[in-house]
This record gives sequence, structure tokens and C-alpha cells, in this order.
Amino acid sequence: MTSMAVTRAQPTPLVQEIVKQLGGHTPVKKLGASKLTPVEPTLQLLYTASRRLKAERDERMDITRVLTPVKTGFGGFTRPPDLIIARRFAGGAYALGGRVLEQPPPHAYEPHTFFLLQTRYDVRFPQGRVESPEYIYGVCREHDLPQILQRYNSKKAPASTLLTMDNIRWPWGKQKRIWSEILHQTIAPPPTTPPDGHDPESETVLRSEYIPTLQVTPVWIPMLTVTVATRPLALTISRLCNSLAMGTPFYAAIDSHDRKCRKSFPARIRSMRLRRVMDVILDLAAVLNGARGGIPGIRWHHEDEGRCVGGAGLEFPTPEEKRAIQVGIGSCLPEWMRQEWSELLAERTEREVPGKNPFNMFEVDDFGTRRRWGTEDEVPWCKASAEHMAVDRLQQEPWYREVTALKKAEALFLRAAQSFAEPRSQRRSAFDDDDESDQEEEALEDAEDEVQSELRPQMFIHNSDNAMKQAQQMVETLNLSELTQTEELDLPFPFAIVLVPENGIEGATPVYAPLDPETDEMADLGRLEEMGITRRIPVGMARKFVKRRQELWALRKRDELVMMKIGYSSKVHYPNRLFPAT
Repeated sequence: MTSMAVTRAQPTPLVQEIVKQLGGHTPVKKLGASKLTPVEPTLQLLYTASRRLKAERDERMDITRVLTPVKTGFGGFTRPPDLIIARRFAGGAYALGGRVLEQPPPHAYEPHTFFLLQTRYDVRFPQGRVESPEYIYGVCREHDLPQILQRYNSKKAPASTLLTMDNIRWPWGKQKRIWSEILHQTIAPPPTTPPDGHDPESETVLRSEYIPTLQVTPVWIPMLTVTVATRPLALTISRLCNSLAMGTPFYAAIDSHDRKCRKSFPARIRSMRLRRVMDVILDLAAVLNGARGGIPGIRWHHEDEGRCVGGAGLEFPTPEEKRAIQVGIGSCLPEWMRQEWSELLAERTEREVPGKNPFNMFEVDDFGTRRRWGTEDEVPWCKASAEHMAVDRLQQEPWYREVTALKKAEALFLRAAQSFAEPRSQRRSAFDDDDESDQEEEALEDAEDEVQSELRPQMFIHNSDNAMKQAQQMVETLNLSELTQTEELDLPFPFAIVLVPENGIEGATPVYAPLDPETDEMADLGRLEEMGITRRIPVGMARKFVKRRQELWALRKRDELVMMKIGYSSKVHYPNRLFPAT
């Protein structure tokens, strides 16, 4: 048998180069890498804002980890958690990768206040839970606390807070059951329906009865307030004080039988909440004064790199004004409890906190007014920072009003397109297996009529000869690689976006319209007709126009729009925006 030589295919030079590079432990070059697709300016705004918010969130998480004890439930398998700031040290993931990080928002480095509110009266809960006060944990800017309390004690409070006030045992309502009448009742058959947590109509207090009394006798009153130098510190206190040290709820520390005691259960819950706040602020004061090496990565200004990054913040101790903690005790607590809590805090401070006492004690009344401890001298809250005042001024700018309206209009156009396309697709799928085309056409016509009966966004421009031609030029396809800050935004091109009901243009609501010079508000339909803005353009062209306009504003006002997106935190209460009670 004749042997045949096997001829193997020789590797190409390209493969040889790759093998050589891999064998030499050198990085392989990118071969035929595709060009990067340009990102839309509006998405660039979102990316930048999210990175800046992440810088603040990472700092808050590191502070929380420093103040949280290590879990010991799994012996031999637990260790202290890794700090995010360690990625920026020499040899860390961020340092090796050359990652460029954004600075946190400047609004986060002004004094913020953590507050603990309780109801003045007991709240009625469903079956199985005794009547007791309810509590709210929150964080706000220092100067906003009186306005936050005023907002909570009004009809503009969050829905969950209003529901809690509906279930309060008000003084003028029915307070207790007459047990003598129950004892003298004859034996009756059991009810046909099980009991529920709903109150009878005779015991219900309408909101119209108790809302007017809140301005004189507020229901949500401060029990404790803690003011610190930065927002990450305040958010850390709020997160840790909402439960016990290991994250378990407060009622879990009480036996199930003791939870049914009407007299002891509310008092024990209140004592545990007060003790938990004391434990957290004492631990925070200790690490701010240098215990356990301090807090790595903490900042006192948005331009700081972070403590321990490149040796920053290690040569000098933390400034005294930054580690000062202002504690306010609510006047709603009994006198003996306030005195005992303050004395216990002072005693533990001498024993657990190294260095000078960082606590400044105050008394806070039901309306948020702060007074010096033991006197009647009122202490005013600090004023708003320049950064937040700049954000408030930007909200009044005409260009920002247009950007907000364009964002709302884009959502309306998208919703209208989805509502128009969904019934047609559903109808087609329903008749795919049928041969009755008449029924299919009739169903599609019914779907179109149903969509037309709803509010539809429409765009109107000036009724001139070259207005439509100019609009067509503006809605050309966006070439993101060549998009620049043109003077298109400065051109006099008036337009309006309105919501048109089913019965025609009458009763339409403007989403965006030019300002009426007489009222300094958006022009109504009559005023738009006088201005000549009556020519309707197709919906597809209107969507492209809105999209292009948004991209141009994102290019021109990039820094301002980023500042507006990070100006208000989603974890902080503001006078014009309260979040659900926690």
C-alpha cells in the first residue's frame, strides 16, 4: 500500500501575526475595527448625568459600609466588604483601566437634615396590629425643613400620608368601645362575613374636617432632626436608622405576644427608634474624628478626589465645621425623655467619641422652628446655596420651558403612535386565519375611530408661504456626525403643540405655545389664531421636528441641562416635591 503524504494548509501571515502576539504576551491589535457610531446629544446628557450621580452614590455606599458591622452569621465565610473607592487606588480597577470619572453634583455638598416625624395621635391599622403612632424618615436641605413640615400637614401631602391621616384616631372622633354594652348583649350567631380593617361610616372623619386644623395643630411633628455637612452623610443616617443594626425591622425584636399590648408596644418602638438614631450618630461622629482610620473616599467639596486617593486628606484632620453634627430634639417628646436622651448622648460621647464633642443640641418645635437647648433663643436655619439658586433660576428661562415642553410633546407623539398601531396589529392577528376580508376591514375602521376619539397631539406653525418649506428643511434626517450648533434655534419660527379632543379644535389644550405678551403665559387658541399660527403639519413631520429641536438644544445648553438633571436628588424631599413616606 502506497503511503500518501498529508499536506497541511500553511497559516496565513495574518494568523501568524496573531499567534506571535499571543505567544509573546502582547496585546492583539484590533483588526478591521468598525467606526464608532456617534451618540445622540440627548443620550450624552443622560450618560453624563448618570455618571455624576453615580459618583455621589458610590460615596454614600462606602460611608454606609464603614458604619455597618460585618455579618458573622456564616462563620469562616464572611469578611469586610470591599469599598468602591479602593478601585481608584494604585492597582485598582479604575486606575489600571484609565477610567475617567465625573465629579459628583455640587448640590450634594451643602448642609442636609435627616428628620424623623411621628403622628400626634394613634393610627388605626388592619386586624392584628395595635393602634400606635406612625413614623416617617426623610432627608431635606437644612433650610427646607419648615416648608417640608408645612407640606406634610396639608392636602398636598403624598397619597400614602393622606391615607395614614384618614386612619388617625382623631380627638373629636369615636375613641373607645363601650364594653358595658357588649357585656350585656345576648348571645348572637357569628357574623356571615369575617371582620376587616375598614372603619364604619359613623367612625370615619372626612378630610374636609381635619385638613383645616393642620395649620394650627400639625399632625406630623418632628421627633428628631440631625443636620450634617453633606448629602451623602444625611442619606446614610436615614438608611441606617430605618431599621436595626443588621437590617431587621424594629417590631421583630419584640415577642409576638408583646406586640398585642396596647400600652407597651408603642413606647418600646419609640424607644428603639430613638436609641437607633443615637447609635448611628455616635458611630458617625467617632469615624469623622478619626476612629478606625476615618472614612475612605469621603468628600467635603464636589471637586475633591476623595479621602485616601493619592494620599488626599491624610495630612490634616477633618475640619471642625465639617464634622459638627447638629441634633434637634422635638418638643413633642415628654420633658423627662428629652432630658434623659440628651444626658445619655453626652455620657456616651465622652466614652465612645475621641476628641472634641461634635454635637450641638437644639430643640425643635412642631412647626420646625429651632431654639437653643435650654433657652428660648431662636436659631435660624441656613440659607439656600448658590448652586440651588442657580438651578431655580434656570427653571424660569424661556429656553428651558421649551425644552420641557418638547420632552412632553415627544412622549405624547410616541404614545399616540403606539395607541394607533396597537389596535391595528391586534385586529390583523385576530383575522389572520379568517377569509372574511369584510370583517377585517370593518374591525380596522373601528380601531381607527377609537383612536381618533382620544386626545391627539397636533403641531401648528405660522400660516405663511414659506413656513412649510422651512419646516421641511428643519425636519431633515439628523446626521449626528455633522450636527453642530447652528443658528437654527435663533430663527424666528413660531410653532405650537396642542392636544386636540375628538370634537375638534374647540377645547384644545396647549402643550407649548409662544408667550402672550399681555399675560406672560402660553397663548390660548384665540391668541394663536391672532398670531397666525393655524397651519397644521403632519404628525410624522412634527415628531421629526421635535426630535431635531431637542438635539439642537442639547448641543447648545449641554452644561445647563446636565445641571438641571442632577440638581434634585430622588432621595431628598423638596418643598415642591415630596416622595412617598418611608
